[in-house]
Amino acid sequence: MIWLVCLTLFSLSVGTAPTSASSVLMLAACLFGGCWHQDRDWWRQQRPWLIPVLLVMLLPWVSLLWTIEAAPQLFPYLQRTYFWLLSFATACLLLPKNRPEYLAGSFIAGVELTAVVFFCVLTGLIKNSKLTEYFLFRGYITFSLLLVVATALLSFWFRQSEERRKRYLFLGLIGFNLIALALLKGRSGYLALVVVAPLVAFNLMGKQRWWIYLSGILTLIVVLALSPTVRQRITLIAQETTLFSADATRARATSIGKRLMVWEGGVKIFQEHPVLGVGIDGYPVAMRRIYPDLNETIHNPHNFYIYVAASYGLLGVALYGWLWFILFQRAWGHRNSWQGFMLLSTLLVVSIGSLTETTPLQPQTGILLAIMAGLPLEG
Repeated sequence: MIWLVCLTLFSLSVGTAPTSASSVLMLAACLFGGCWHQDRDWWRQQRPWLIPVLLVMLLPWVSLLWTIEAAPQLFPYLQRTYFWLLSFATACLLLPKNRPEYLAGSFIAGVELTAVVFFCVLTGLIKNSKLTEYFLFRGYITFSLLLVVATALLSFWFRQSEERRKRYLFLGLIGFNLIALALLKGRSGYLALVVVAPLVAFNLMGKQRWWIYLSGILTLIVVLALSPTVRQRITLIAQETTLFSADATRARATSIGKRLMVWEGGVKIFQEHPVLGVGIDGYPVAMRRIYPDLNETIHNPHNFYIYVAASYGLLGVALYGWLWFILFQRAWGHRNSWQGFMLLSTLLVVSIGSLTETTPLQPQTGILLAIMAGLPLEG
């Protein structure tokens, strides 16, 4: 069972197909291997996080009762509710000593392998293919977020290790990830790094005075800001936001303009359907009503929080808010353990990524979040 979890975590950065295949194998092993059989007292102890996970998983299916879409589709959002089943499968694991490091190591190995491929494509050593084009250049938001999670985990490994050679290795990989992140266009990754920078600085520097921490955090941010790609992407935010204020229709062709438009539409949908929202797959229908001149079907508002509010109303906001609170509470209480820090860093990065994308609904970040949510934190 443990090797299937490691394989799933490794494959997150490799591609959607291997991730889906390994996660299904993980669920099958859990079901037919009988590891889900636990005594009632053990399952009763899991209720604080297990109940909100179960309710969040069932919410899209229940919303079929009130969706405004006449023919809701199974794919992708209904089908992706299975991600949360991985939380139950992971919770069945009784992780012996050191095995949390196997999980972290598997995830980091996948990220670093993909980062190496990314550099090889940029330098021409590997020819750009449909696979690399899709994941590294079209899916750069997801990959940038995975890079930040890997960087946070490497900093924790640096803190836990006492061997000088290993520490040099971890520092080198952190620097490698920062360079890769600086060459990517993922602005969500930039912001996520700023948020986790205090954790990374603490892990690398240990107990220091506040101004030393601040210097470490600023160093990480300055290193990132030295990249022309980063500066260009940040500059575009101001330019495209100004264009949206002046001419919203023309600005829809830009990345920021389109996002501002779909965010605005999502807020309007929530205002019109505040209690239960428009249900699963109802967002595209409602957007066509609000913007009848749209030339494309927009399936989500590229913001997970607005998506939840528009699709499930206050009910969804309450359920997801409950889940997020419980998970952050669990993670912070065990932040000095491998399991707790893995959950904490994943939650922080996914929460930031959710500002510009429906991150928990994307295969890589959704499966990562589900696995980390179910990690046993006892012991």
